Amino acid sequence: MKFFKFFLLGVLIAYSQSKYSNDFLSIGLDSRSISMSNSVVSSTNDLTSVFYNPAGLNNVSKYEFGIMHSSYFAGIADFDYVGFAMPVDSSFVLGVALIRFGVDDIPNTTEILDENGNINYNNISTFSSSDFAAIFSFANSTNFNLKYGLSTKIIHRKIGPFASAWGFGLDLGFQYSIESWHLGLFLNDFTSTLNFWNINQNEYSDQYLESGNYIPEDGIELTAPKVKIGISKNFSLHKDFSLLSEANFNITWDGKRNTVISTNLLSIDPSLGLEFDYKKIGFLRLGIGNFQQEQLIDSIEEKISFQPNFGIGVNIWSFIIDYSLTDLGNASTALYSNVFTIKYKW
Repeated sequence: MKFFKFFLLGVLIAYSQSKYSNDFLSIGLDSRSISMSNSVVSSTNDLTSVFYNPAGLNNVSKYEFGIMHSSYFAGIADFDYVGFAMPVDSSFVLGVALIRFGVDDIPNTTEILDENGNINYNNISTFSSSDFAAIFSFANSTNFNLKYGLSTKIIHRKIGPFASAWGFGLDLGFQYSIESWHLGLFLNDFTSTLNFWNINQNEYSDQYLESGNYIPEDGIELTAPKVKIGISKNFSLHKDFSLLSEANFNITWDGKRNTVISTNLLSIDPSLGLEFDYKKIGFLRLGIGNFQQEQLIDSIEEKISFQPNFGIGVNIWSFIIDYSLTDLGNASTALYSNVFTIKYKW
């Protein structure tokens, strides 16, 4: 009951929170999951469960290590990840993930004018705007085929020399299996993640005043709780071929979003992922998600757009190499990205 009250309090606070705070953590951090439109809440079963649903760590039986790199917005922004997971005993697993999403070499023109008011391009420097996350997780299981896991997140955001923030949050996840069916529940930021911002006012107050802009102040940024529900099933297509299909429903309470199901109380964003495999050696993956209602130009009509994803993978000699291409066919307005992941088990 105390946990329910704590979670409900987080949901109520969400109404006053920033809708897209820490949104870099919504991108996804491995090629397999991204190619399935991140529809893996009930089926995630390796070191990436730290990010998608910590309950999935219960399936880790060996030491696992993984790295990922991807570029977004035509190479402007880079997303990097490194992770590790290890079993402590037959029912207890630990995992960690380190994430960076950043834009580098941004021109800093605050000092472009010299003391005489003349433009001096030699005074232009560069800075980075980066978001960092360290996630530490543990997972355990019960005698009732129920798995659970908890993740602790430490967030650091830095906008060059202008501002920085530190944050803290918690994720809680569950998985339950009935024969070939799998159910998953992921309570993302269930206590609301807090970011404490520190603005460098003293050094740059002159530039704010000269440009007539408002000088920002230190403050607290809250990330609203989200609930992700997943259901998946394994199908045997042939003695050598099988199919995993999963549907996810991402639920938010921070006001109306541009999703398929959107009300003043909540918004629901569905996604679907498929994974075909041959003897668990070769993989073909498809995903569809990011459904949005778009207003057509010069028309009162609306259409529903979506983002299709595609991926392949190979599992050989304890190495797993995955590749995904997002926004296949340019069906949505998002720019496509190539994502590579390498994992090793021993």
